[in-house]
Amino acid sequence: MFHPFKAVQRSVSRTKTMPFALPVALLLGCATLLNFVNLTPVSAQNAAGKVAKEPIEIELQAFKVVRNDEGKEQFQTAQNMKPGDILEYRAVYTNVSQKEVKNLQANLPIPTTTELLLNTVAPKAVNASLDGRTFSPAPLMRAVKMPNGTTKNRAVPQSLYRTLRWPVGTIAPGQNVTVRARVRLNKTFSSE
Repeated sequence: MFHPFKAVQRSVSRTKTMPFALPVALLLGCATLLNFVNLTPVSAQNAAGKVAKEPIEIELQAFKVVRNDEGKEQFQTAQNMKPGDILEYRAVYTNVSQKEVKNLQANLPIPTTTELLLNTVAPKAVNASLDGRTFSPAPLMRAVKMPNGTTKNRAVPQSLYRTLRWPVGTIAPGQNVTVRARVRLNKTFSSE
């Protein structure tokens, strides 16, 4: 049986092990579909079978966002999830080389079983995509024909966003950058 978390974990050998298998599996399953592995430099085996070290290490994290008795937000391991739950996905990009990495684009796929909460995206200056290939500044807009025949620009529903991309730029040796976004599990989500 195909398990997206294991498949991507094997493909991205320098990605750290993540303790939240199910939500990260959702995220990485979507990442596989969007060719996430090829969008950012990570370790891969060369023709001789040796691990070729690339400058960027990526750690994906997932947390369930809950409120305590005082109403303050807390982060828990993302287990026992149900439709309507809020998850925060984080991608930590670390330069593990001895040289600057220039023109870094930090990507975060959005699983199809979730709806992006655009107001939670950090950093705020982000590009978004509906297909993982074509990006535009968020919020995404599209032309909608109105009943009277005119056309108006309207916001694309956040449930259709599939990938976020931040133009990080240059990252120094040893430096890391964290990008994050929250999603709501939609009605078609199943934890089984």
